[in-house]
Amino acid sequence: MDRTKSLERKLAETQEELTLALALRPKQGEEGRGHSYAAVEVAQQQQRVRQLQRRMREIETELKRRQHPIVTITDVQQEGLARDIWSQLQFGVCNEGYGPAHDLTVRAAGDLFDSQTADTPHIPTLEAGSKYVARLDVCPHEHGDDVPLRLCIEYEDHTGTPHTRERTIRLRVGESGSSPVPIQATRHVLSFTKLSPLNFERLCLWLVEREGYERGEHLGLVGSEQGRDVVAYKPTPQGEELWYFQCKRYRSISASVLEKEVDKYLELAQEKPHLWPKGVVFVVSCAVPARVRDQVSEYCEQQGLACEFWASTELDMRVKRHPVLLKEFFNLTP
Repeated sequence: MDRTKSLERKLAETQEELTLALALRPKQGEEGRGHSYAAVEVAQQQQRVRQLQRRMREIETELKRRQHPIVTITDVQQEGLARDIWSQLQFGVCNEGYGPAHDLTVRAAGDLFDSQTADTPHIPTLEAGSKYVARLDVCPHEHGDDVPLRLCIEYEDHTGTPHTRERTIRLRVGESGSSPVPIQATRHVLSFTKLSPLNFERLCLWLVEREGYERGEHLGLVGSEQGRDVVAYKPTPQGEELWYFQCKRYRSISASVLEKEVDKYLELAQEKPHLWPKGVVFVVSCAVPARVRDQVSEYCEQQGLACEFWASTELDMRVKRHPVLLKEFFNLTP
């Protein structure tokens, strides 16, 4: 709310500046200050007017966006899902936007699940910043450790404009009449260096989609990826963010190696500015010393890039959250 008031104040101030600039805008050849306005003075004032007009449009766009709801799914809880048996999921429906969401419903989409609407026909209003605990009756038609359930969220904003958002969650589903079996514990750090370079990149792709990113693409598979082994989009309240993932199956790594990958992004951006990412994640099989992290992070910051490391034990922790990855890449079966 404070941000909205600040934007409204800036809009009013910019409007005043624009009105004044338009009133004082000279025309070439007019008399002023004892001489005729030169072309350069006219051009400077016109540029100032265009800057103020552009600033007003940006502020107005931001104010409009801040009236829109952004509904997401969180805190999914499941118990004993089994194939061809109706069960109940519980999850949170959160409005992370800036305006109320009306007539909201959540349903399963796709062929792997049947569903009924959440236990109320609809959520009449979900205010910005609020959360609603919903329940969805589902009947899975497949079993496994990683069965995708696509949730479709439908609602209207304050103008009555309909919105649809989707989120895919991965569920463990047992055989008909059975309960999922816990995965066997692994007490060692996974042997990432035993994977082939291609399988290490595949692991990265699979992991990216299970860590909250969407529309992942494996560009490293065909070569000429310009440092982009995997690309994916991160959903945020402000919209999608493009992220690059650089996969390095190395036993040790230096800052210079990683900085060279960042340089490839700079070259790519010169040719195609729209492909400049929000940030880069270095997915590395070995440990990365603090000195290397600090140097690379500083280099990325200088280029305007966010930077993260998924290295060794951090990567091990993330992979072990997902039993299907352990089974697919390390032959560790539940």
